[in-house]
Amino acid sequence: MQIDLLHFVAIYVAYAVPICLLLWVSRRVPATWPAPPRIVLDRPWLDFSAAIGAAVLILLLNTAYNTDRLLPLPKNLLLNHLVFLADLAIIWSPLALVLILRRQGLETCLLSLRGLPRKLVWAVGMSILGMAVFLVVERRFSALGLAVTLLWRFDPIQAIQSILQFLGMGFLLVRLAGVAGRTTAALLCGALYGLVKYPYLRGAYGMSLFSTAGIIAFSIVVALALVYVVFDRGDVLVLAILHLYLWTLIQQP
Repeated sequence: MQIDLLHFVAIYVAYAVPICLLLWVSRRVPATWPAPPRIVLDRPWLDFSAAIGAAVLILLLNTAYNTDRLLPLPKNLLLNHLVFLADLAIIWSPLALVLILRRQGLETCLLSLRGLPRKLVWAVGMSILGMAVFLVVERRFSALGLAVTLLWRFDPIQAIQSILQFLGMGFLLVRLAGVAGRTTAALLCGALYGLVKYPYLRGAYGMSLFSTAGIIAFSIVVALALVYVVFDRGDVLVLAILHLYLWTLIQQP
């Protein structure tokens, strides 16, 4: 399957521009962002080991869901949504169990309600900017109105999924940083995020080696920026909302 290289560039630029803006403005004008919580793990290696175990269980439960081995989805639309939410609860239950057993709060997953109104303002502004950047890079100028109209047309189920995905990312990042340091954690996550795309870009999308290398390098840089901002600002909620809206836009015909 061939795909336009510009499409990938548009996606990564759409993430990079709002993320860099958040970091620049919130550092220059501290009042625009709540003070990030200081997270200290008293037993980092235990927490890291528990996080790896939880991640493995989450992957196994997700595989079970994808092979129809969790709760069967009924045909009724309302019941279908409720059962899917129950499946999500089962899939992410290992993370919740670790937090309960270690008596840790969601702030150790870089999710905090501190300064929530300011974060929501940032989330909406960054989402509008990210969607507009994506459309401009793809030269879809006539569709720029989607950057605003999609704000109230998202799927609540996808919103929950996006928040859970970024919650899981924060959960692992904090615990990896606890044993390896933030710099190593950021470099490792950025490199892995880029390199795992190689077989898809070369195989499924049929890209040339040069294009693949360029996209991987670019994606690593954007992933590093994202992880750095998550650590620096101590929050995943804003980026989860940005991700929700960007993917809602990308899925538009």
